[in-house]
Amino acid sequence: MKKGLLLFIFACITTSCALAQQKEGWLKRALRTHNDTIYVSQYLTDVTFRLLGQRKYSYYDLNDRGEGRELLYRPNNRFTLGVGANYELLGLNLVFNVPFINRDDEERGKTKFIDLQTHLYLRKLAIDLIGNYYKGFYIANPRSFIPGYQPGDGFPKRGDLYHTNFGAQVQYIFNDSKFSYRAAFVQNEWQKRSAGSFIAGGEVYRMEVRSDSNLVPTGNPEFFDGLQFSKSSIFTLVGNVGYAYTFVYRKNFYATGSLSGGLGINSTAMRFAEGHDKLRKLAGSLTTRSVCRPAITPTGILRVCIM
Repeated sequence: MKKGLLLFIFACITTSCALAQQKEGWLKRALRTHNDTIYVSQYLTDVTFRLLGQRKYSYYDLNDRGEGRELLYRPNNRFTLGVGANYELLGLNLVFNVPFINRDDEERGKTKFIDLQTHLYLRKLAIDLIGNYYKGFYIANPRSFIPGYQPGDGFPKRGDLYHTNFGAQVQYIFNDSKFSYRAAFVQNEWQKRSAGSFIAGGEVYRMEVRSDSNLVPTGNPEFFDGLQFSKSSIFTLVGNVGYAYTFVYRKNFYATGSLSGGLGINSTAMRFAEGHDKLRKLAGSLTTRSVCRPAITPTGILRVCIM
């Protein structure tokens, strides 16, 4: 896992350096593509600031379709506040924990995490790279899996369970001359009139969950036929299409939203405990996926984005 994170960080740094050095290459052309100034103004040489409020999510669900039950694992996510700034291709966000809001460690347990995300918004492309590691989960629906559970007992905690996820998504923006993702999410452009664009692309992800013992709590012999397993991994490959739109109100306020849906394939593998099949059980299936990107952005001397 640590090697995977290091490789992911190295790939992000290498890619960023390579892109920054190609001043007259394809990236320069992509950033400087002709845009309709009636709809979009650029401020690539200005320093832009933003306020951030965010809560990152990661979860793991075990769904036994034959029995019609789901086991829901959730991390104790933190709400953070921060500030960010952009200048040309460089961007930096600083976020901080909010202790007076995040006060539920006793109820839901502690979660340690590393969540790395790189989002590159060009005129014609939106590229997302994701790599995260979460350790420490709780069972969000204990009544369905813990015999004799009482609400006063708190959520059952699994400090031994950890989750890793690596993936990438690329979307092509067809109406790049009038529609700007960067206006909403980077704030170095200004969307002056309402406009939208069809988008299309693809995504690939690999997720893995491990624990020191059986992922299914004891006392559930019908769930997954009583099989015991401590590792599960999923590989997903999806193609998607959708639409993005920015509504502008009185020039200085706009809301951006995009929704895309996809169809692809995934492969699931499980590692079983002693006494059961020691080999991985593979399954392939069709999968559907939807992605939403919302943003509300007032503009002015200090441009602030609420995401």
